[in-house]
Amino acid sequence: MSGVTVKGLSIELGDFSLREIDLQVWRGEYFSILGPTGAGKTVLLECIAGLWVPRTGEIWLNGTEVTHLPPEKRGVSYVPQDYALFPFLTAGENIAFGLKLKGFSPLEIQQRVESLSRTLGIHHLLDRSPRTLSGGERQRVALARALIVEPLVLLLDEPLSALDPSTRAELRSELRRIHKKFRITTLHVTHDLEEAFVLSDRIAVLHEGRIQQTGTREKVFYSPCNCRVARFLGLHNVFRGELCRVHDDTVYISWKGHTIEAYAPSTPVLSPGSVSFCIRPEEVMIVRPGRSLRPGIKENMLSGQIVGEVPRGATYTLLFRVNGSKAEHDLEIELPNHVYYRLNLAHEKQVTVSLKKSAVHLLADDE
Repeated sequence: MSGVTVKGLSIELGDFSLREIDLQVWRGEYFSILGPTGAGKTVLLECIAGLWVPRTGEIWLNGTEVTHLPPEKRGVSYVPQDYALFPFLTAGENIAFGLKLKGFSPLEIQQRVESLSRTLGIHHLLDRSPRTLSGGERQRVALARALIVEPLVLLLDEPLSALDPSTRAELRSELRRIHKKFRITTLHVTHDLEEAFVLSDRIAVLHEGRIQQTGTREKVFYSPCNCRVARFLGLHNVFRGELCRVHDDTVYISWKGHTIEAYAPSTPVLSPGSVSFCIRPEEVMIVRPGRSLRPGIKENMLSGQIVGEVPRGATYTLLFRVNGSKAEHDLEIELPNHVYYRLNLAHEKQVTVSLKKSAVHLLADDE
């Protein structure tokens, strides 16, 4: 059953606009809206919260249309990027604020605040001023304030962006635990790819006011729908080749003097004469000499040279140039450290790589 449904939503705010947004979030789902700064993620979240009224379109929550209802009538809790804690109230009073507005008795408020604060591990902070709290502590207090009113939908606007890496990783785990416990339909806005992948059941990519792609995290990250999404996801291996032919379930593409095979897409993305395609760097295999190869790996074999490398802690990014190419490099390869050292790549620079057929994805042209 649907938790959040957005139908044909459009809104203009100065020079910016959201255009024809359609979104379906299932009840109890953890759904991320992913996109670069300025894409319109916060505006979309604020429309769902009731802070903006769209020019056209509808917003439905748990089967009820709320497009023109005020925020307090929608059954949503919204945690803005700066958490918006009241500085003149203690942490406990901040958490209790929504319950007071709803008319709960002092005894019930006390019991609920104590229970939830223990669940979130912040009971010891209840008498503290927000000014004395760390970023992670403020985030937990803001989450408690949002959760205590038992909303239908929880809206989180870049909740981890202001935190240091260690606290961010800790709070990611906390958000997963909270969602597993309460199963509240959650919309999480972020520009962080790892954050979206770790937390989400599904993801929508928003760019320049339009939804570009919606799908499971695996579908979005490993099969981007167009060049714009692929580049936003950090894919540098986005190429333009010449379409040779399509036979059965295989597309044959001419690129860098080689024929690249890919599985034909279920929806047409091909244009006559040329085609865009991509492959994630971790899907490029370096082939050891003499190794027997199974079908799907041996089709797209390229010989060339490693012309650069970037150590990234647990992995290496290798820059690969195809033999005969005049480019600075043609392809990025990402390998775990142990593979890099096992293949002796610190010294062996002439290699053969395989672009796994199943990992080569065709891309629609950007609109």
